[in-house]
Amino acid sequence: LRKSVRPPLDGLVQTFPYSCSNGEWTPKSTCTRIPDNCASESKSWSVGDNHCSVEVADGMHGSPGTATDDDYPDTGSATYACNDGTWTEPPTSKTCYAGCAAITKDGCKLPDTVHNSGPSGVCQGLYTGSCSYSCGNGSWTAKDKCTPPRTVTVSPEPDGATVTGKGINCPGDCSTQEKNGSSYTLTATPKTGYKCKSWTVNSAEVCAGSLTCTFMVTSDVTASVECTPKLKAEAGGPYDVTRILLPQVPIPTANPHTATVMATATGGVRPYTFKWSNHPTSAARVVYLWTALTPVPSTVTVTVTDEDTPTGTAMDTATLRLPSANGIQGASDASAAFEVPLGGELQFIWGGDDTVKARSESAAVVTVGVSSPVITVTGTGVGETHVIVTTDDGDWWLPVVVR
Repeated sequence: LRKSVRPPLDGLVQTFPYSCSNGEWTPKSTCTRIPDNCASESKSWSVGDNHCSVEVADGMHGSPGTATDDDYPDTGSATYACNDGTWTEPPTSKTCYAGCAAITKDGCKLPDTVHNSGPSGVCQGLYTGSCSYSCGNGSWTAKDKCTPPRTVTVSPEPDGATVTGKGINCPGDCSTQEKNGSSYTLTATPKTGYKCKSWTVNSAEVCAGSLTCTFMVTSDVTASVECTPKLKAEAGGPYDVTRILLPQVPIPTANPHTATVMATATGGVRPYTFKWSNHPTSAARVVYLWTALTPVPSTVTVTVTDEDTPTGTAMDTATLRLPSANGIQGASDASAAFEVPLGGELQFIWGGDDTVKARSESAAVVTVGVSSPVITVTGTGVGETHVIVTTDDGDWWLPVVVR
């Protein structure tokens, strides 16, 4: 007699045959227990300094369970095996990538983030624009960088002024940083006796005639200001009146008197133009010429202008010591000669009311031009000669020398 029995035990799925022998059942095989399945379980592991944690889902005995980090699925994964209700640790195939810590990099403020993500950052301080980076196993890689600040430098340092701006007080602090694309202003404060007339920004002349200069900062900037001493004029001697005794003039009081006045100019921008009061000459050295019978100014004023833009102007006044009532004062020298520079000019100013004429005794030494009352003598060659001056009183032979 044979009989099949299905055991009512949990976990048994097999059918076992029995045989009856003399009143007893004898099994033909034994009952085998089925292994347990695996319930979900929290797992964690490390690769180097990186730590990952996962939740492994329910699984049947003998089946693999691949788990990824629940919070950061890109961070790491591992494969486990279910063995009779227990998840076994995998010997291999575990990965775990480091995230990236918050940082400010090249002006871009970045948050904490996980591996294989690419967050946007915020440009900080003097950095402008937008920025984004990608995180790869603990390292940041730039995708879009902030625009860095630009450097504004005053160079060379000014001699005759102090230049100030945001972050600049030059001489001294002559360089600063500014946001790209911003507007920036420099101001020059001239020292006593100086004036500032123009600026140069990256080799371009700008802001002419202004003490302030505003420009856009779209690259590194090198700026400078041109400051020069102010134009200054001085009119001076020798003031002493000299009476020249000419043999051909029989009356002493009719002998010519002279007074030399010179002007100097410094600062400003050359060339200078000189203008004297009471006559139209433009020379820096003037010889007044008169007799005791003709009037002469007691003071003369020189006005100097230069080639600056706007034009600089300076003035000074010289006082002449006049002849005494009898017309005799100062040194007397029949051989005195007026020196004319070679290639330069000497101008005489006639003090009388009549029209003056003049000519050269030797054009090889000097040439003479007349625009009454101004007599212009130009040195053409080395030597001595005379300038013959003609007035209503007659001719005077003025000795001149060119060296």
